[in-house]
This record gives sequence, structure tokens and C-alpha cells, in this order.
Amino acid sequence: MGLTELKISFKEEKRRALEGASTSVALLILKDSTVKGLKEYVSFDQVTEKYKSDNLMYIEHAFKGNIQDVRVGGVLEERAYTPSKVIVYSIGSDDTLDNALEVLENVEFNYMCMPDATDEVENPKLIAFINKLKEIGHWADVVIATNNPSNSSSVIEFATDNIKEGSVTYTANKLLPFIVGACAGTPFTQSITYCNVPFITNIPKKTNEELNSLINAGKLVLVKKGGKVRIARGVTSLTGVDGNEGETFKKIKLVRTYKMINNAVKKSITDFYVGKVSNSYDNKCLLISEIKGFLEDLNRSEMIANGFSVNIDMEAQKKYLIEKGVDVKSLSEQELKEFNTGSKVFIVITLKGVDAMEDFYININV
Repeated sequence: MGLTELKISFKEEKRRALEGASTSVALLILKDSTVKGLKEYVSFDQVTEKYKSDNLMYIEHAFKGNIQDVRVGGVLEERAYTPSKVIVYSIGSDDTLDNALEVLENVEFNYMCMPDATDEVENPKLIAFINKLKEIGHWADVVIATNNPSNSSSVIEFATDNIKEGSVTYTANKLLPFIVGACAGTPFTQSITYCNVPFITNIPKKTNEELNSLINAGKLVLVKKGGKVRIARGVTSLTGVDGNEGETFKKIKLVRTYKMINNAVKKSITDFYVGKVSNSYDNKCLLISEIKGFLEDLNRSEMIANGFSVNIDMEAQKKYLIEKGVDVKSLSEQELKEFNTGSKVFIVITLKGVDAMEDFYININV
């Protein structure tokens, strides 16, 4: 029997308020001998601890978020969309990454990175940790710099390296906290594509062909457009699609929408349903109605497309009843819906995320 189970999965096709659904949290894992353990900040001004200079810079960069030029009247104003919170776990000389990940398993966050990570040691552990979270029902992402393709919608691979800005050289690893903060701070109706990197003015030159090749290989890269250094396109490292994750899982914006829905529905069920409500057909319908109401709000915000649905998962319920020895052939569809399923609830949600405008094809006839 074990622990209660709450598993939510998304497939490409094949109100009671859901609190926290509109926020994203950035997590930084740092190596620091002066500040140890877990700290949480809602703004950079709250940071009073004496971190190493590089680590302090990482925290500051995470709080920069997604910086955009927004038109206010006839004037362009710079606006920063920042993470709701930045969590910092500092690994001291007497601590280990393994111990840190054990602690962080019970911490809610959305994007994580470790600027000092290497392919040989830390990156495989970070990826395994993110996959473990997915198995227990919480979806999050890790941002890494790597030479080993991950091919995962939960891994973002940043690949612009050796950026010289004055006397400072930014390796790809050093920019991971900014990428994490930009992902976490971006509104759900937008993507990080063309997000401005405000503290960098020059990047190594690459041809359009080279940039396209990197993006198609699942790499997040920088490009200089409109006089500013920007994120070229918000992509995950997924390149080979399978039965569950199709083309839309290559886009950070869409994956973020799906994961937000997963985590928000999970939180609502955990807070208001698990162990608190009898598993009657009427209460299943109540849960379905609440999820529909939540999705209707997302649809009005243009985060998901029209045509979404929430229903009892008839195939899963039928399979469960057959395993219990029930003669399902003698049951009508309605009887099958209402049949007692013990403590188990089977629901299927069908939806499509709405992407941001990124590709334009305009013909001008004169």
C-alpha cells in the first residue's frame, strides 16, 4: 500500500484558488565556506550575508529576471519581471551536494542551477535529482552548461561561452543564475525569447547557420539583436520526441505552462482533497469542476488554447476495475463512471499550451 499517491502526467496528445500558480521560484546551489545551508530571499536587498564575491554576483544576476522594453504611452520603459523568490543553498567545506539535494527534495522551486557544476561530477547528479522530483509528482527544471546532450524537456542547456565584458570573462556556467532568474521571472503569457541580458554588451560572433544549428540541437544561446544581447530562443534540450513528449516540449514557455498546471493541481489536491474528502462520484465531479475552473482562467489569460477538457479517465478506471475482478462488460458507461474505486481517483486532462509570438512572415505589397 505505502504512501498515498498523487501522479499527474501530460501527454502531447496521444476555485478553490490554486495558490502560487502564477509565481516561479529560482534555486541556486553555491559553494561557499562563509554562508552555509538554506536561505530564501524575495529581493536582492534582503541579502545581508557575506557571500563570496562571485556568489553574491550570482544571486544578484538571478534577481535581474526578464528585462524588457515596455511601451508606456509613447515612451519605451525598461521593466524587469523577477522571480517571486530566490532560494540559495550554500555547500560548505563540511557539506556535500548529495546532502544538499536530499534537503532540497522537500523544497518547492521551479528552476535550479549550480554555477560550479561540472560534467564529470555534479551535472549528472543534478539531472538525476530533477528526474527524481518528476517521479514523486513535482516538476522542475535544471539549467546547466554541458558538453553532453541531455535530450530532456526538464534540462535547459546554456551554450554561449567565453564572453568578455571589460575585465570580466563570463563562462557559460557563470551566466546560469541569470538564465534561471529569467526563466522564473518571465510572465506565463510570455517566453524568454529575446530576453535582454543587461550586463553584457558583446558576445562571440557566430553565423546564423551556427546559431540555428545550436538551437536545433537543444542549446540555449545568446544573440545580438537591436543593439542588445538577448536570448536567441527559449528552448529546452529536448531534440528527439517520444510518445509522451512531442514538439511543444522543446519550448521552455510551453513546458513551463504544463509544469505550472501540474504543480498547481497537485498543491490544490494535497491541500483540500487527500484524506479530507470521501471518494464518491459526486466529489470526483466536484474536483473535475474545480480543475476546469482553473483551466478556464488560464484559457482567458491565453496560456492554454480553447478545446481543453477534464474528465474521469475511463480507460484507467476500466483497467483498475478489471484488475479487481469486476465484470466491466456488464456496466453501462455511466455505471462505469460511478463505480466505487476505493481510494483511487482517475482523471484525464487534455489541453494545449499557447506559445508566444516568435516567428514572423510579413509580405508588404506596394
